[in-house]
Amino acid sequence: MEPLLELRGVSKAFGGIEVFKDVSLTLEPGARLGILGPNGAGKSTMFNLISGLHRPSGGEMIYQGRNLVQMKPWDACRFGIGRTFQIPQPFGDMTVAENVIVGCTSGAGLGLHDARERAHEILDMTGLGEHRDKLAKSLALLDLKRLELAKAAAMKPKLLLLDEIAGGLTEAECITLLDILQKVVGRETAVIWIEHVVHALTRFVDEVAVLADKHIIVRGQIDDVLENSEVRRLYFGAEAEA
Repeated sequence: MEPLLELRGVSKAFGGIEVFKDVSLTLEPGARLGILGPNGAGKSTMFNLISGLHRPSGGEMIYQGRNLVQMKPWDACRFGIGRTFQIPQPFGDMTVAENVIVGCTSGAGLGLHDARERAHEILDMTGLGEHRDKLAKSLALLDLKRLELAKAAAMKPKLLLLDEIAGGLTEAECITLLDILQKVVGRETAVIWIEHVVHALTRFVDEVAVLADKHIIVRGQIDDVLENSEVRRLYFGAEAEA
């Protein structure tokens, strides 16, 4: 099976500050990969590169045979790369339904009539149906996170990038969000999920990778990764060596 996405020796620096270097990653179609790592490790920067918001300083990013290095964010949308943001970024002065319709038209390429129908289906699946006529900026945090997911899912993405969508949620809210994920994200969609809420990842992803010290230090099954001595030192300090 041909990889959906390949990062080959990717590096990124802002001025003289190197965020990461020589990051390589392969993702198969339909795979579900979690990304762990400390704050400042460059996890969201990686998503910004894949989604066209930033360009890498070096290396290659190949998606379905295309080199993404020169890609713009609107190209990513058309190519089937959807994402959510750590801090929700709705079109605040548009209604909840209009936010999702944008994903249906600009990403999935639907006409307005079909876009409205699909948007209403997604809003019902994400528990936002009763809020469809509200302005997006009026939503509470959990509903904003639902809207981030609804907008991305509306695009019918082949690759979905989730950036800390469980952050700031209670245990019960995490469970609700996971239920929604299972409804709106089919197994045909590959997912990369950056998250600090490890118990949420364990219920959804197949593997995890840890980004730290400017590169991916380990990748594998989540239980094995969490027992890795380097990961334990990173998260729990030197005493983890004992």
